[in-house]
Amino acid sequence: MLALIGYTRFPIFYSSDGRTILGCKCRDEKFREYVFSIKDKKVVAIRTLSKLNLRRRFVVKEKAINPSLRTTESVVRRIYVYPSYEAEEPLTNVYALGFVLKGVRKQVFVPLIALRYLSEEEVQALLGVAKVKELTINRMIELVRSLGIQAEVRNLIEGIVVDLEDPIVGRYQVLVNEKGRVLDTNVCIEAETQLYLPEIVLLIRQQGDVHIYPRRW
Repeated sequence: MLALIGYTRFPIFYSSDGRTILGCKCRDEKFREYVFSIKDKKVVAIRTLSKLNLRRRFVVKEKAINPSLRTTESVVRRIYVYPSYEAEEPLTNVYALGFVLKGVRKQVFVPLIALRYLSEEEVQALLGVAKVKELTINRMIELVRSLGIQAEVRNLIEGIVVDLEDPIVGRYQVLVNEKGRVLDTNVCIEAETQLYLPEIVLLIRQQGDVHIYPRRW
């Protein structure tokens, strides 16, 4: 069980997986008393977590940016873990795994695991993206270029080919669809889920010494 505090007049309680909104009701009296005793604003209090639907986000300056670059969410300012009253600062300036809580005007992201820390250059580039509501593949290309990476785009039947030249990694190619979701690449990289163009660019940079196959498109 967990609760959002300071987003509405009263705390909002959730099931342990964060999916079911319990409202102001909480059968656990001790946790309820604990939550109502916290006077902090825009924080989360956690008692138990289970079977979370983990999401990937770029977390920069209290904003959580969806990898598709189409939506942003707010980030909790602090994290309380029952029964402690010593709050922990959430991860920031990272590409992270976490979970999303609904029920307030703007969805709230709780970052849990840092997948990659972002450089100041990357943070500033993403902050520029966070100000734009309607984003396209062209905006993703602009983001990549703002990181000092040369990018050329070609349209093929299979999808959109992005030819990239990164001074850190070298030359490689990524095939994406019209929404920027990665379909294929000539870089040897493992990914458990489908990625978007900005994600794969940063992950390839993180690995640094990657194997790049000959041009495919």
